[in-house]
Amino acid sequence: MNKHLDRLNSIFVLPFTLVLSLTFLTSCRSTSGLKSERNDAGSEITPAKPQDVLTGAIGFDPSSRGLANGWDSELHRKFAPCLDSSNFTYRGAQSSDLTFMRDFTYDQILKETGAGLYGKASLFGLASAKIQGDMAMSLASTDDSTSFIYNLSVLGKSAVLGERALNINGSSAYDSNNLARFRELCGDQFVEQVRVGGQLYIGVKYTFKSKETKDTISVKITLSLFWGLIKVSKTWSKEFRDMMKDVRISIEAFQIGGDPRQLAALKDSIYQKSCAGDEPEECAAAVDRLLEYGSKDFADQLGDLTLGNDPYKGPAIVDLALENYNALKIYDPKQKKAITINVTASTSPQSELALAIDKLAQSKTTLIMAQNRMKILREFKLDAADSQKVETASRKIDETLTAIDVASNTTCARAATDSSFIEGCLQKTADIVSQTKAAVVPVALKSTTIPQ
Repeated sequence: MNKHLDRLNSIFVLPFTLVLSLTFLTSCRSTSGLKSERNDAGSEITPAKPQDVLTGAIGFDPSSRGLANGWDSELHRKFAPCLDSSNFTYRGAQSSDLTFMRDFTYDQILKETGAGLYGKASLFGLASAKIQGDMAMSLASTDDSTSFIYNLSVLGKSAVLGERALNINGSSAYDSNNLARFRELCGDQFVEQVRVGGQLYIGVKYTFKSKETKDTISVKITLSLFWGLIKVSKTWSKEFRDMMKDVRISIEAFQIGGDPRQLAALKDSIYQKSCAGDEPEECAAAVDRLLEYGSKDFADQLGDLTLGNDPYKGPAIVDLALENYNALKIYDPKQKKAITINVTASTSPQSELALAIDKLAQSKTTLIMAQNRMKILREFKLDAADSQKVETASRKIDETLTAIDVASNTTCARAATDSSFIEGCLQKTADIVSQTKAAVVPVALKSTTIPQ
């Protein structure tokens, strides 16, 4: 682990301009979607297993947490393991990496981080998926904003299932000789491997007063250079500062693994509001503090990358990989032979309900992003007319968010257990999707004069 810490420290102590050039060379290297370690030449490592952690009278290895859990890819439901999870090995190697996401949209951030895969937040309640989702909502680039995100990753080995064998739950489901019953109890997929580690995201977001402002400024300066702008603000010309008056700068940071309380305490001690585009010095100082935290405190918090029961120490589960039951042979201990379980997908009223619930979640995300923009717009110097426009737009967003919560907690919640409510949920969802589109129409604001 020390060699990885040394490498991370060396990354962050480089002069800023050199770090920037390095990250452009390695930008957008994907860390999403845990790739299978099974067929990678030379990747298999089988070290001695770490000592089991005892919970009551039951001994278990925390790094295997979640292995073999079932998952229904259509209904987005988690199931207790139907396969034996005790037989696993460690594969892969520890690694550290620094990547850079430049002007990524919400969907691109989710794809890059893997947060949008498999419904991982609902599968395990994975902190990593939720935090990555929150980060994407906060820092996604839009028609009237641009953002730049550092992703510092320190990853441990993967815990990978060994021999696939039915456990008592799986045997009971399979003995019914009914594949629909097997899917009802076990899903159509299972967790093949999990990986532990830690990630720190540091983002700089530029919010423009309007899309037109962004388009005009992008003609003057390439948007890809905005990350480093606040670091050299003391050298800005008066003309450039005047141009930046219609921009707000905000700094954000999100942490997975280690002790997030330390990051929260640091964020409380640095500048919290957005900075005026022509006075970015406080935001620049905040970036410096966060980079220093990443190179020292954060890396130290991960220890030797052994997953334990202390939520504020060591790594977290940061990724997982799913496999279809019908993709490979599974050993049946009762028959003492390998079998194929041909569980296949099928459209049903329940799967339509799952799609509706997904649409409600997507609408909520869209509205929260629009709501975040309204908060930033309030920090611009607005006249009475523009202030009224912002408040009206904000009220529509809040009303639609309330409608989503009501539908989710009443009609759609009842539909999960009573199919007679499914049609009502589908109709409410369609109405809310339309309301969302109407609520997030761009707010046209006056803009100060930008030098030509």
